[in-house]
Amino acid sequence: MMVSGVSPATSVVQNKISASDTETVTTLTETYTSHIIYNDGPYPVYVNFDATATTNNFKIPAGSSLSINLEFKSLHLICASGENATVYWLATK
Repeated sequence: MMVSGVSPATSVVQNKISASDTETVTTLTETYTSHIIYNDGPYPVYVNFDATATTNNFKIPAGSSLSINLEFKSLHLICASGENATVYWLATK
């Protein structure tokens, strides 16, 4: 079945990232447009896109995900003091 107006992804990248109370930055080789960011850790993680992350940024609670259509190539992550999380990032374009 063909769906009109829907194009298949031309490129997919997956990353497993360890976040802690020190900012972690993962940068792709090029800009991607659609992203799923899943927090598989026991604590919340705070995210920013192409800019420094702080605990004032967007919060992804433990066991939750963020699906976003936004062009960026660097994912910045940080946890609160003494906390950590494993984050999975799926990027497509």
